Amino acid sequence: MKKRLTMFAAGAIAAGAVFAEPLEELKISADRIVADRVTGAMAATGNVCAVASPVSLRSQYITKSADGVYEFSDPTSVTTCTNDWDSLHWRLSGEVRYSAGKHVILKNAWLRMFNVPVLWFPYWYYPMDTDYGLRVMPGYTGRWGAYLMTKYVYGLYGGYDPGELGLSGNTRFDWRHKNGVALGQALNWQLGDFGRGKFKVYYAWDENEDRYDRHWSDRRHWNYRNWGSEVPGDRYAISLEHHADLTERDALHLAAAYYSDSHSAAIF
Repeated sequence: MKKRLTMFAAGAIAAGAVFAEPLEELKISADRIVADRVTGAMAATGNVCAVASPVSLRSQYITKSADGVYEFSDPTSVTTCTNDWDSLHWRLSGEVRYSAGKHVILKNAWLRMFNVPVLWFPYWYYPMDTDYGLRVMPGYTGRWGAYLMTKYVYGLYGGYDPGELGLSGNTRFDWRHKNGVALGQALNWQLGDFGRGKFKVYYAWDENEDRYDRHWSDRRHWNYRNWGSEVPGDRYAISLEHHADLTERDALHLAAAYYSDSHSAAIF
């Protein structure tokens, strides 16, 4: 019987930009797991499976040091494909070293499409401790097909230390094979002691919007059931939030959102 251990990782895994979003919970199962609850160090051996949706990893040996450094033995396979592991559309295999919140290093890694090697990474260093820059996440899912999600993050004014005034933003360009192109823009601000907020807008030219009509009664596609509105081809979402701690006991939180349809929140 496999043992299961849930590890809470502070930061984000980014295996050559495969992991581009913060990773809050990494679930690891293996034939044998040994962990130190005091230091957080861990070792897992034999048929190791690590999952942090939408990313899955398979390896024979994984260790985590007390200072948050994960080492995945070669070969470790990484994918976002939702097929069975014997029928994956794509995977990245090689040696992976991840330092929580700092960087990811790939060594001798191959990108394989339908188990055919197409691209070799002898060495890839991906920094995680930069506040600004380009974020790229390619992948494949059954719902989107192949996809490429990109985001450029930049500072506009000031900083985000306590009491400072700060303004930053990010611009998104996303492409999904089954859905088409989408653009997004976000602004984040800090008003000194008067709290923080953000404004986001996302616009998608959905080329497959009729899937909600095709699958609304199909239990296998329960997430396509549309209870509220028509789903147009031009879809958008807008949101505004601000939070301020007025006193030690009192807080103010404002939030508003407007969506083109009842499913737009899922793509926002």
